[in-house]
This record gives sequence, structure tokens and C-alpha cells, in this order.
Amino acid sequence: MAKKKLFLVVLLLNFCFFPIVLADKSASVGSFTGDPLASPPQLAKKWENIGLDISIGATYLEGNVEILSFMSKLSANAHFDEHSFYIDASNMFTESNEKRILNKINGSFLYAYTINDNLNFYVSSAHTMNEFSKLDYRTSNGIGICVHNFWKPLFSVFLFSFGFNVENEWFDNDDQENHVTGAFRWTFQLSVTENLKIGSDFIYVPVVDDAKDFRIYEEAYAEFKITKDELLAFRVSLISEYDSQPQPDVEKSDTGIYVSLVFHLGK
Repeated sequence: MAKKKLFLVVLLLNFCFFPIVLADKSASVGSFTGDPLASPPQLAKKWENIGLDISIGATYLEGNVEILSFMSKLSANAHFDEHSFYIDASNMFTESNEKRILNKINGSFLYAYTINDNLNFYVSSAHTMNEFSKLDYRTSNGIGICVHNFWKPLFSVFLFSFGFNVENEWFDNDDQENHVTGAFRWTFQLSVTENLKIGSDFIYVPVVDDAKDFRIYEEAYAEFKITKDELLAFRVSLISEYDSQPQPDVEKSDTGIYVSLVFHLGK
């Protein structure tokens, strides 16, 4: 009976939300990748004062194979003159035949101070848990600058950011690592045609005192406008994560393809 009730709840969520992502017309939809940094403010939905976006999705299959999968994302931001605050949180969970095969949770906070139209100073704090890379918890806290607003109107977003983070990691084998890392990011988004826009978000995180120890995160996506008013779009994302020195018995890379319907809500 409990499974039947769970099935009905998940079916309702799947029908109503999956794989819907909420964003405003100029925003790039955030991914569910294990991003070690807060999302770029330029890609967030920027409300005039304060706002909140929530997306949720779920899938359930019962029969010869039982699969339960859900993911969710929350984004909020607030703005007071030159001061902006951003919060992001997301999770991905998949269980097959009562065995967990994916369990990831990410959260981040970012404060940005607008120096001028092309330059921001930021302070960020990111937190990650990934059960299947044996990562119990990672906290990454740092500062940096973001240079943006290049080559408009060709690019709606084109930015570089540079910073340093203090990282603390705890693994399921009781191993603990502490590093100072660099944080280098390149992000762009442009319209190819009236109905198609493409973009990419690339992040390189090296350990400062060991160049052989680094992580790379990359998302490339294409978004096709379905309705003329841009209310509805179809999106395909290719997401890749690479860790040069993972834990024992953990693969160095993960790659995923995500297909979603996107509802552009906002003003």
C-alpha cells in the first residue's frame, strides 16, 4: 500500500513538473551537476528586489525493474543597490530495485558587489555531498572577481571569473583533505537564430600546491524556443565532471545528457 501511495505521489510530480525548470527569459537554466562553485549571478533570474525559483522532477517505474528517481532545485536572490545575494540548492537521487545508485546534494551562497558595469567582487560558500564518489562532505569558501558583459549584443552572457577557495573534504573512509584551490570559470550564452540559443559553463578547480590535482566541470547546452512568446522551450544539456585524483575505486569522470522542457516565467 505504501508503494502504491508513493507511486501516485511521484506520478503526480512527474506529470506536473518533470522535467520543468523555471527561469526568466534571459537566464540560463542551472544544471544539477556537482558544481563546486556558486552559479554565476549573470545566469540567475534577477528579480527587482527578492525572488525564488523552484523546480522539481520525479520518475517511477514498477514491474520487472523498479526505479525511483527525483531531483529538485531551488534558487533565490535579493538585491539592494550594489549588493546582491544568491542562494542555490539542488539534489539528485535514484534508486533501482531498492538499491541507491545516485545520491548528490549541492548548496551554495554567493554575495556579489557591483564595482562597475563590467566588474563584480564576490564572496562564495559552496557545499557538496556525493555518496557515490565517496564524498561525505565538501565545503569550499572563497573570494574572487568576475569580469563580464563582453561583446553585447552578440552574447547575452560572456564572463570570466577568477578566485581562490579554502576547501575541506571528508570521505567515507575517514580520510580528510584540506586545500587551497584556484577557481577559474568561463561562461557564455548566445542566440544562433531567433529560435535557438546555445551556451556553455566551464569550471577549472586546481589545488594551488599540486597542479596534478584538479577538477573540471563543464555544461554545454542548446535551447530551442517552442512558442513565439518564449513561454516554452526544449533544452538539451551535456554535462561532464572530471576529478584527476578521485578516491580508490571511483571513476575519474562522469558524463550525463539531460533533456527538459523549460517554462520561462517572469517579467
